This record gives sequence, structure tokens and C-alpha cells, in this order.
Amino acid sequence: MDAMLRSGGVVLLLSHEALERFKSISAGQTQIDNVLLEWTLAIVLFEINKLDFVFPVFCGDYREDSQGGLGLGSFDFRCPEGLPDVVPKVTIVALNSFRVVT
Repeated sequence: MDAMLRSGGVVLLLSHEALERFKSISAGQTQIDNVLLEWTLAIVLFEINKLDFVFPVFCGDYREDSQGGLGLGSFDFRCPEGLPDVVPKVTIVALNSFRVVT
């Protein structure tokens, strides 16, 4: 996270698996989701002009090719149903610890 505070921009990797995991996020959860924290910090830094860009890269699922190698499939842009419209308090507290707003 400290590196993000000193960067000109951020590239966020978004996978369908990460979005699916977000379905279980609730306002009262006590465990920090580090991916959500990183994505939220990137957005906040961009909105207060501390980052020049936030560039999302949509990654498909890992797939094995015919020769046994791994590759990425295409991203399914149909957003998973049931994503919450909430940022847990524990994430907001962690975000505030970076003191990005001066």
C-alpha cells in the first residue's frame, strides 16, 4: 500500500473470482479484505488527484492449454448478481490509517 501512495498510477487486476468473493462482504464484518482495501485506496487517491490514473485489467480464469501450460480465459463481463453496495467499517478504518487526505 505504501508503494501506491508514492506511485503515479495504479493497474488493478479484476477477476471474476475476486468479484464473486465480494458477495460475502457485509458492513459489520471484522476481517479486512485486502483486495477491497487496495481497490478502495486506489479510487480515493485518484479522486483526490494523488494518482494520475487507475487502470483496470480484466482477467479471465486460469485455464490449462492443450500442452499443459496455463493461460487466462476471457473475462465474463456479466457482473455477478448480488454484489453488496457497502464498504465495511473495518476497511474504512484501515483506509483512514493511510492518512491520504491532507
